[in-house]
Amino acid sequence: MASIGLLAACEGAEGDAEATTDAAGDETMDTGAEGGEGEFANAPCGSALRAGGFTVQLEDGYTQVEGQVFDAANPAPKAELDAEGDCRLLVNENHFCDPACGATEICTADLACVAKPVAVEVGNVTISGLTAAITMEPNVTNFYLNLDELPHPGFMAGTEVSLQAAGGAGADGFSLRGVGSEPFEISGGDITVVRDQPVSLSWVAPADPDLTEVHLDLDIGHHGGSPATIECDTADTGSFEIPASLVNQLIDYGVAGFPELRVTRRTIDSADVGGRCFDLTVAPSSASLAVVIDGLDSCSTSADCPDGQTCQSDLTCG
Repeated sequence: MASIGLLAACEGAEGDAEATTDAAGDETMDTGAEGGEGEFANAPCGSALRAGGFTVQLEDGYTQVEGQVFDAANPAPKAELDAEGDCRLLVNENHFCDPACGATEICTADLACVAKPVAVEVGNVTISGLTAAITMEPNVTNFYLNLDELPHPGFMAGTEVSLQAAGGAGADGFSLRGVGSEPFEISGGDITVVRDQPVSLSWVAPADPDLTEVHLDLDIGHHGGSPATIECDTADTGSFEIPASLVNQLIDYGVAGFPELRVTRRTIDSADVGGRCFDLTVAPSSASLAVVIDGLDSCSTSADCPDGQTCQSDLTCG
């Protein structure tokens, strides 16, 4: 999708430039958000370079701040099988090397065993622009988590949120930025998935839709072992359709119990740090919507099923 609404903060970028590019190669633009310095873009890390990141998200009654970064990107990311408009069909591919890889290795699409990425520390991580500034230290697994309760909500719409990593053994210091926005309010009820039809949804657009994007993740076969999902990154204009061509392919990979569509309003900034890409997501809220598929009854136990049917291993009645 086109770049919108996010402050690019790549380490060492020239702040006086009229336009620059972020870690995903997208052009950025100035939005004039409160407290902003430099340029904005809305671009996550590319999957081939993403080596972790941080999230600031409003949950039910509290604000969660956490993150983790690694010494390398995932050497076997999801494969993109098809794309249309703002959406792409992604598949987790299981590769099998011969001889088998060791416990600390992963088999790539080239059938080579390479080391699994290892979480690393990047020094203290300070986040400002929230209702209270916080500083996080890595725990024993190099996971960053804010343990101090923030006044909730942790950020307000239009307020710039800045992250500064001091740098450590795992990477040099870097900075990332985002923008707070209004809570996400989606219209209607359950989402219906039907072959040969797009999946349509609508929501309340924010006051300034150029500051945010909406990320969608449609997963209808997870509990049955299906490796496929549809992910979309689209403008925060209040409505969107997932193309029918991708929906058909997703259905062909199989359906299972409790299909869902996860929708998140966000800004996402990314930075190249020594050949790896780290990102910061600022999300006011997300919605997890139940998906209705004709003929599919989801279950946790057989008591959830119609008479004469039992709950199967994929959490469907049959």
